Amino acid sequence: MLFGGIDPTLPLFAFIFLVALGVITSAGIVLAGTFGILGVLPLVPLTQIGFTVAFGVLLDTFIVRSVLVPALVVDVGKRTWWPSRLARGKADADVPETRPDRAGIEEGALAGAGAER
Repeated sequence: MLFGGIDPTLPLFAFIFLVALGVITSAGIVLAGTFGILGVLPLVPLTQIGFTVAFGVLLDTFIVRSVLVPALVVDVGKRTWWPSRLARGKADADVPETRPDRAGIEEGALAGAGAER
């Protein structure tokens, strides 16, 4: 729901920092730990691959998804949603005002439906 004069990306940041950031961080730590297990193997190539992938996952978790993506969304603003209907705002002509399955039904027409058994 868009409100006049309010940036629609602000609720996104509230969601990211309150909910999604903890989930992303937890998943990144678990994934990095999974690849980090390869570091204890006696095979040097697997140790190197495991360390490199674990480091890349942690870098992605703590820098890219926690800092760079929110900063980019703030800089880009409404253009973040460019390929979708969200970028067009409320003045979108292709969005129907009524639900297609209820078109032509008046407001109180179904109020008593199913009451008689």
